[in-house]
Amino acid sequence: MTKKDLEYFREKLEKLKQDVQKMLWQKEKVIGTPQQEASSELSRYPLHIGDLGTDEEFKEEAAIFSGNYVQVLHEIDEALEKISRGEYGICELCGKEIESDRLDIKPYAKYCIECQRKVERGEV
Repeated sequence: MTKKDLEYFREKLEKLKQDVQKMLWQKEKVIGTPQQEASSELSRYPLHIGDLGTDEEFKEEAAIFSGNYVQVLHEIDEALEKISRGEYGICELCGKEIESDRLDIKPYAKYCIECQRKVERGEV
C-alpha cells in the first residue's frame, strides 16, 4: 500500500471516528433523557403507562446501538494503530493484503473477504 493510500485511509478512519462518536453521544443522550423531555411534551400531567414502556424501549435500543458504536470505535482505533505500525490492510488470519474495495467500504476491516466468510461460518 502506498503512502498516498495510507493517508487516504487514515483520513477516512478519522472522519468515520468523529461520525461514530457523534452518533454515540446522541444515543447516550437518549439513554439519559426521559421520554417526556425528549418529546418536548410540557404537559402538567404524568406520562401514560404506555409512554413509560416506550421510553424504556427507546433507552434499551439506544443502549444496544451504543454498545455497537463503542465496538466500532475500538476497531477504528485498532486500524489507526495499524497504520502507525505499518500493518494496515493486512488480513489478521491469512496475512494477505485486504482488498482496497473492501477497505474503502469498511476501512477498519480485520480480514480479507475470504477469511471474513470463514469467520462468519465459524470455521475459524
